[in-house]
Amino acid sequence: MKLTDQLIALGGIFVVVILGFALFFWLSPTKGTVQTFDQDLMVRPDSAMTGTTTAKVTMVEWGDFECPACASMEPIFKQIIATYGKNTDFNFVFRNFPLPQHKNSRSAAEAAEAAGAQGRYWDMYTLLYENQAEWVKSANPRALFDSYAKTIGLDLTVFRAALDTHTYASLVARDYQDAGALGLNHTPTLFLNGVEQKNISLPALTKAIDDALKQ
Repeated sequence: MKLTDQLIALGGIFVVVILGFALFFWLSPTKGTVQTFDQDLMVRPDSAMTGTTTAKVTMVEWGDFECPACASMEPIFKQIIATYGKNTDFNFVFRNFPLPQHKNSRSAAEAAEAAGAQGRYWDMYTLLYENQAEWVKSANPRALFDSYAKTIGLDLTVFRAALDTHTYASLVARDYQDAGALGLNHTPTLFLNGVEQKNISLPALTKAIDDALKQ
């Protein structure tokens, strides 16, 4: 092979190598890249929330009232709501993500929404999680939902009518569809200003909230 041919061949190899590296870095995710999510699907105007949709910092929990892991996280979220719930710059939002394997999770979500219609969403939220082992194993969880409603002072006639007619079934179904559209596949899944939080511990979340409020 002539020298000129050798140089041309080496040049061709060099170009291929450069293009290969360029393609690799173009296709590979950049270190530290944060996945973004459709915010219109993340929070709906009628979602259960402690604040407003215009809050500076928004934390969204996608949960299932029958999920044991969600129940174990409830004390953490309860503390967060107690600490930041009255801060107008903060908003805690709960979205229903009733997993198919949990037979009573949709009815529990409807009970929470029915309580929310009477201004007591977070009271029912707490009772459903704290008493999860009771109603999940019950042959008649509806009777227990009614008893929780009575405990928090709801108008039982209105509450029972909402569950009888499945007034909030479409809202729960929409939340579930939003979760699917966002590509979510487990509960609890937690977001802070649209960024998924992998470390769901009180110290980590408190720091993340405080940092976001300072920005």
